[in-house]
Amino acid sequence: MNSSKPTLMTTPLSLVGPLSQQVIAITDRLVGGRGHAPILVAKSIEYALMLFDISSAVLYGEAAWVEVLESDPHPKIQWGGRWLPDDSPSESPSFYFWVETRFGEWVDLVAPSISRGGKPRAQWAPPLLWSRQIPKFFKYRPHGMAEIVFSEPSQKRIFDQVCEELKAWQQSTRIAFDAAPGSDGFPSDQFPNEPMLCDEQRVLDDSRQSFLNYDRALSIFGVPELPPRFL
Repeated sequence: MNSSKPTLMTTPLSLVGPLSQQVIAITDRLVGGRGHAPILVAKSIEYALMLFDISSAVLYGEAAWVEVLESDPHPKIQWGGRWLPDDSPSESPSFYFWVETRFGEWVDLVAPSISRGGKPRAQWAPPLLWSRQIPKFFKYRPHGMAEIVFSEPSQKRIFDQVCEELKAWQQSTRIAFDAAPGSDGFPSDQFPNEPMLCDEQRVLDDSRQSFLNYDRALSIFGVPELPPRFL
């Protein structure tokens, strides 16, 4: 009997859900909200994937996403994100970080957290992203591959703790890589309670139907013109 793992063409949803759930829960708890530490989240995703023999790379650069702000008489649709101001090309930008898997999937578990924590706060934020197809409400300008550099000993301690907790989770879990949605091996309840956009435009919405409301607002009021940095 051949017990080898099946050849993977994408990260299985049976891994995407629980891995995202673990990374979000751990980093939110340790840093008081993952929007404060995009590189920590990205490196945590890279490490967690490595535990399951899936290689990936952390990219750094500029990113923008559409967010829906509460406003009268109708919602305000705008681009949020992190990018270099066009009028100050020499200014050091606030770089953003995300992951690209060996399957060409781009993984961003931070954008909605930044939108919800912004001022003004987004009423409806973009979804978590784990997909080879980048939707029109996300834009990325990669500058290269990132390596984590700890400027403070406390930062390294936090990353080490994240890795330790992810390793313990990996050793205690069983992921059925060949499981299909609806089967006993597919942990459909082990997804973050946040909207997530996966390959083939598959949307996993949360209990508030946040993506449904987000998508409806964009359908009615449209997506605004891109920031100049992304044209």
